[in-house]
Amino acid sequence: MVKIKTICVLGAGVMGHAIAELAAISGFKVKMRDISEEIVQKGYERIKASLDKDAKRGRLKEDVEAILSRITPIIELEEAVKDADMVIEAIPEVLELKGKVFQECEQYCPQHTIFTTNTSSLSISKLAEYTGRPDRVVGLHFFNPLKVMRL
Repeated sequence: MVKIKTICVLGAGVMGHAIAELAAISGFKVKMRDISEEIVQKGYERIKASLDKDAKRGRLKEDVEAILSRITPIIELEEAVKDADMVIEAIPEVLELKGKVFQECEQYCPQHTIFTTNTSSLSISKLAEYTGRPDRVVGLHFFNPLKVMRL
């Protein structure tokens, strides 16, 4: 059984940045990856704004900087996934795109990495067929608001 310490979130958009925030609040080291510096920075800024708001309302058990220190915004895929115990993809709902991304990740991830998809409509089995590790692909669907979920 793999102990999850490092999570790579693929996608820094609406769901991706919120998943990264939840993972960091939960104590995981997080690499939040997207295709451009602008997108990952915007996601990181959204996380910071959300955490600042929660801190003002007394909803955090840690200070904002401690949580943010666990999040690394990144655009290079190899660097993002090379030490990931779990990859959570939160990219557009296109099977071929998700499959291609998992194939690319597979080249750089450790053998123990668990690949998870946030899809709510695509077949997990079909997505797993894109990989050489179908037994390591699972669904992990998040609902809004993410912060009330446990990870």
